[in-house]
Amino acid sequence: MDNGAEHEAETASREPPQRRAQIGNLAVVLILLAAAVAATWAWRQAGHQSLEADSQRAGAETQRDRAQQRLAMAATTANGLVLDLANKFRNAGGMPAAAIKGILDQAFELQDQLIGSVESSPDLRQGHADALIAATDTLLAIGETQSALASATHALEIDRDLLAQQPDSTDLQHDVALAYNKVGDVQLAQGHQSDALQSYQGGLAIIESLAKSDPDNAGWQRDLSVAYNKVGDVQLAQGQPPDALASYRASLAIRERLAKSDPGNVGWQRDLSVSNEKVGDVEAAQGHLSDALQSYRTGFAIADHLAKSDPANTGWQSDLTVWYVKLGNVQMALGHLPDALQAYQAALAIADRLAKSDPGNAGWRHYLSVSYDKVGDVHLKMNDYDRALQDYGHAIKLDPDDSDTLVTRGCIYLKLKKPDLALADYDAALKVKPKAASSLYLRSVVKQLKGDKAGAAADADAAKQIEPDIAQKFQESGKCPP
Repeated sequence: MDNGAEHEAETASREPPQRRAQIGNLAVVLILLAAAVAATWAWRQAGHQSLEADSQRAGAETQRDRAQQRLAMAATTANGLVLDLANKFRNAGGMPAAAIKGILDQAFELQDQLIGSVESSPDLRQGHADALIAATDTLLAIGETQSALASATHALEIDRDLLAQQPDSTDLQHDVALAYNKVGDVQLAQGHQSDALQSYQGGLAIIESLAKSDPDNAGWQRDLSVAYNKVGDVQLAQGQPPDALASYRASLAIRERLAKSDPGNVGWQRDLSVSNEKVGDVEAAQGHLSDALQSYRTGFAIADHLAKSDPANTGWQSDLTVWYVKLGNVQMALGHLPDALQAYQAALAIADRLAKSDPGNAGWRHYLSVSYDKVGDVHLKMNDYDRALQDYGHAIKLDPDDSDTLVTRGCIYLKLKKPDLALADYDAALKVKPKAASSLYLRSVVKQLKGDKAGAAADADAAKQIEPDIAQKFQESGKCPP
């Protein structure tokens, strides 16, 4: 996807930050374990005392009740601490995934022991489910999808069991719906699209019922829009753009109502911008470019307003970069090269400011590289090879492993009769993607020009093995990619 004393302090200060974090987290688990052992011992001792004599039963039962309360308090504390651990680990950069998983496993084992030892109340079990959901996000973030699925599934089982006991509870219905969505998130991450769709649709049905029962509940309406988008994402991934578009438009309609009801709510305004983007993406994929352009312009206007209202918000500034690129893509597809160039250059200006403000931010360097690449594409379409080479050069400097841009620049060098420079770019591209048919074919052309007939034949054969009609494609177009 969002936690002797002088000698000991001196020793701790010498530990690397990552090691100190692990020690601290393990200490939390050990403290919990000690609390659990103490509470469980007191509970069992009280139980033994209750059997000693009838004359002492009243006092023993009182002690047992107190021990039970202490155990419940320990379980409640465990729920809270596990939830906090999971949230903090989600942003624990540099900490090994195995270490995070190991600590969470210990914490959940303890939590299960505590809750299994106490006459657990619905609140305790709900706290357990909340901690499991938080852990799911953390486990997903570190790539532990199987553990994440087990965690989300366990949370769903708890929530469904609680709902069976209180079927009229709208809060529990809402929890079950969100748990379905979390299971779907993990299944989608695993590539199990059909399973994810089924889970998302399970959550959607519940949220849809809640939203209909109380149309004025803005939170449920927003959750319903999210549920529609999740279903749409899977439908699009499964190659069902009409179904995806219907889901996205259902989400868009809800977000339009929410944004209109509270124009000052920046969260809902951004949601509306995102929905316009999703609708536009499907329209563009279907070839409905005019519709896509209108959707993008609507979403862009919202994003632009947000960015201008808070220039220091780098997240909204980076959103604008993406919007400008999407607008440029549609303009390129429509053949409106000057408009495309203007959009891409606007994206480039923002990305350049962001990258300069934080040179170590890999995400912003990526945005800058993409923007240079896009500007280069327009210059290439305009046959302005000198400017295209400059743009692609900037992009490659920012991202030396961008094999597509290396291939395109190599093709320009080939057109300009600079075979040595072209060969260097194709060699570099093939180091990144050794089985790229375009790179192999174009390198064969360069080798042929340089008199390396054997090398040219080998590359051409390898390219045709991967893509049999590769030569025909280049001969028909006579153009460099893209």
